[in-house]
Amino acid sequence: MTNFSLSSSNGTFQSFSELSCWEKALAEGENRTSPSFLDPLQVTLLTTLFIFGSALNCFAFFLVARFKALRKRDFLLALQVLMADLLAICYFPVIVATRLDGPAAIAGPIGCSMLGYIGILFHVIRYGAMFVLAFDRFTTVFFPFTYPAHANLTAFVLSTTLWLFGVVFSSTAAALDCYGLGPSTGMCTIYPECSDKCVIVRNLFYGSLTLLGIVFPTIIYSMLFCKARKMNKPISTGSLAMPPSVDTHRGAVLTFFILFITLCGCAVPIYVGLFLLPLKKTRPEVYWGYAGLSLTFLNIVVVADPITIMRKQDVTEKIQELWSSLKRYAKQLSALHE
Repeated sequence: MTNFSLSSSNGTFQSFSELSCWEKALAEGENRTSPSFLDPLQVTLLTTLFIFGSALNCFAFFLVARFKALRKRDFLLALQVLMADLLAICYFPVIVATRLDGPAAIAGPIGCSMLGYIGILFHVIRYGAMFVLAFDRFTTVFFPFTYPAHANLTAFVLSTTLWLFGVVFSSTAAALDCYGLGPSTGMCTIYPECSDKCVIVRNLFYGSLTLLGIVFPTIIYSMLFCKARKMNKPISTGSLAMPPSVDTHRGAVLTFFILFITLCGCAVPIYVGLFLLPLKKTRPEVYWGYAGLSLTFLNIVVVADPITIMRKQDVTEKIQELWSSLKRYAKQLSALHE
């Protein structure tokens, strides 16, 4: 690691290796340049996502609170995705503030650690929920007689383990002083330049997310679609009656698969950025500008997720029922005024 001296506010000099992770990120951020359009673009996009994401996610939770029929295992598991989205939405005003007011908006290293904690939780829950949803559909389809008896307990154990993993990982990164402000993103996250241990933590973090959120769900959904294709053949020829629960399983699998595709699509720019690492030294402005846009693009999931979940047939029926109730209530009010 580069070892040079920096002057602090009281006039003393410290070597780069003696600085905290927060100070190292700020020191290196001063030497990084990004396109002039990046800040206003991020502010506009995140403000829009904050408004629509908050409204849609809160509306989804309202539907669950209002209608008991929606409190089923698959829908409650899907709510973990929305909880992760709400964690991300809480972060948006802070990123906007750093773009408008600079690093001072985060209130120093303690505030950065708290925000980094939230950011890690968001990624772990959002990616990990993809594995939990895929595993639940897999066991439901492949073990229809044995799994339902243990489904609720299994879902509870997996969900609890997922949240504990996120808490432990976030706490480990905080204990090792690995949270720094990313100058291109305005986000406090694991900053690998802080120490060799932070490099290991960062690699474990992205490796576990890739396995849990992308590799394992890809394998599971491939098996589910192969199973569905085999079931369709005898059904289409009329030699086998379609089980009554097949349509329900297909609808749930399709919804969760769309959630998975949405996450992968929004995360693609981040993985593409790994191939742009050579530009980090030759064209730093292009590299850091792309890095900022790719992470901002990932946040589109906070709007796409609730829309995908609410497209399920049982949810749309409840939305129509709620809309009909509101229209009847409006007619009653107008009749009273007359």
